[in-house]
Amino acid sequence: MSLPRFIGEKEDSYLVLKDQEYNHAVKVLRVKQNDLIEINTLDGNVYLAKVEDIGKNQLIALPIEKIPIKEEEFKITLYQCMPNQLSKIDEIIEPLSQLGVYKLIPVISKNSAVKEQDVVKKLEKWQ
Repeated sequence: MSLPRFIGEKEDSYLVLKDQEYNHAVKVLRVKQNDLIEINTLDGNVYLAKVEDIGKNQLIALPIEKIPIKEEEFKITLYQCMPNQLSKIDEIIEPLSQLGVYKLIPVISKNSAVKEQDVVKKLEKWQ
């Protein structure tokens, strides 16, 4: 059985879960003290960690070992036409990143109703 994985921060020699990750771990999955979990620190590292303390708004874990991240055998590139409402693209990007899409290339087709300068502003935000 695989361990639950969370997104956390590295603080000194500890790993910390806060906000939504804390709520999901403690309230939904009912993680307890001394449980083993995996924490992704978003700097390219994933740790196997042991829960040391559960406070009112944060969970503190002690890293046991660094888990090597294997590189995917293939990388998915998606060419996505821009939707009529440019704000919808944010809703498209989140599940794509969760599914492992490596690169998203926005496309403006001849039938697109969005303006190119609006897309340029969004591109700056995404990078």
